[in-house]
Amino acid sequence: MEQLKEVLVVRPDKGMDGLTVRRLKVFQAISKELGDRTARVDYNEIGRKVGMSYNGVKYAVGGLLRAKLLGLKNGELYVNKKTVL
Repeated sequence: MEQLKEVLVVRPDKGMDGLTVRRLKVFQAISKELGDRTARVDYNEIGRKVGMSYNGVKYAVGGLLRAKLLGLKNGELYVNKKTVL
């Protein structure tokens, strides 16, 4: 498993309650995969990268959506640039 090497800066006014290390690892893997685009994400592939199950990734993505770090448009995920600097 990769070490977290990148720095994540989150705007403190956006309510980041419930962000766990696992959710942040999922966020890092998804943001690395997506970059600036919107796309469907394979939760099994992300799970293999971060050492989690499909359901664990699905649960983490739900938390990331609630925290507004990720957004959902037409069934595709994107990194919310308004929240993540």
